Amino acid sequence: MNNILVARNIEKSYESGPKLLRVLDNISLEVPEGRILFIVGPSGAGKSTLLHIIAGIDTPDKGDVMINGLDYRKLGGRKKSRLINSDIGFIFQFFHLLSEFTAVENVMLPALIRGENRKKSREKALGLLENLGLGKRAFHKPFQLSGGEQQRVAIARALVNEPGIVFADEPTGNLDKETGGEIISVIRKLSSENSKTFVIATHDYNLVSEGDNIVKLVDGRVVK
Repeated sequence: MNNILVARNIEKSYESGPKLLRVLDNISLEVPEGRILFIVGPSGAGKSTLLHIIAGIDTPDKGDVMINGLDYRKLGGRKKSRLINSDIGFIFQFFHLLSEFTAVENVMLPALIRGENRKKSREKALGLLENLGLGKRAFHKPFQLSGGEQQRVAIARALVNEPGIVFADEPTGNLDKETGGEIISVIRKLSSENSKTFVIATHDYNLVSEGDNIVKLVDGRVVK
């Protein structure tokens, strides 16, 4: 099985007063295509920092990240942005939906930014929302949706450009236990039916039974 993502020797530090605080210490990982990888650990372990680095949102001080064999750090700004928009999806804990737009309009945005015409973008967005059980909620605005429904919209938005890999940062952290379980089940279904790869950062160890692989971080290091 091919690895869609390979990270080697990732290090990251931040200034903390007169000292440097090392957040990630020599992290390496591989993610096979079509699998779900959970990055788990307590608050402050470095989960979100690692996720942002391997998703291209942040850059490491040292180390390499390859997605589909391509080192995005060596790309120019526009090419890097195009790679992230086309090949990578990202699901945030707090949804980050635009309040003035409907669900379908929020889902359409990445496709429109990519350059697809409005009709095709709308058709894809409506199809995704239908598949996620939100066909009847497509024209509602975020304030008219429950937390679980908003997260499903965010998942659809992450999928609209048909990325090879989707990253999720605490996707259930803003939801109750039952709704969070439903969201992880949705992700499991998407992965198994569409061979979609997910990398999920969470502090909730109850979710990891839905994953294929687990990386545990403690104090910025991988713990076996």
